[in-house]
Amino acid sequence: MKRRLRSLLAVLVAVLFSAGVALLARSFWRADLLAVLTPAGRLQAAASWRGSAIFFFSEASFGEEKGVTAEFSSAPAKDFEKVDALLHDKPALKWAFAGFRLARGNLPLGRIAGAYTAVTVPQWVFVLAAAIPTWRGGRRLYLRRRRARRGLCVDCGYDLRGTPGRCPECGLQPA
Repeated sequence: MKRRLRSLLAVLVAVLFSAGVALLARSFWRADLLAVLTPAGRLQAAASWRGSAIFFFSEASFGEEKGVTAEFSSAPAKDFEKVDALLHDKPALKWAFAGFRLARGNLPLGRIAGAYTAVTVPQWVFVLAAAIPTWRGGRRLYLRRRRARRGLCVDCGYDLRGTPGRCPECGLQPA
């Protein structure tokens, strides 16, 4: 059961890694945006644009009647430049380093105004975070198959030619 769960988790992480690479590549020609309104009607959003993930949190309320709704949109990357410039203008930009940015300001949306925070993180961070367990899982699978071909215990690598029924080192019974 534990192995099956570990295998399922490895597949899930590999799928997330693949999706992250695809989203990273897509972000250079398409800007994807997921906007969610909280139960209080406050706008929260996540966007993928030009190799970055932008997380947006605001106090701007669109009214409780619009609460708990979500909308996804996609546009050419060049169309998102104005939004990025609005969020990360000079007064709002509090910190920037190596593609990471933090901005805090007020939304200039007319009657719908409120404070916001925008956090920008390079997407390679997420791809790397998913790549490490994917690489480790692939390496483990490679080692298990290689050990099985050589007559070794797939778990610890102990030579099983003299004791084929059970590994004397770790106790694993070969299938």
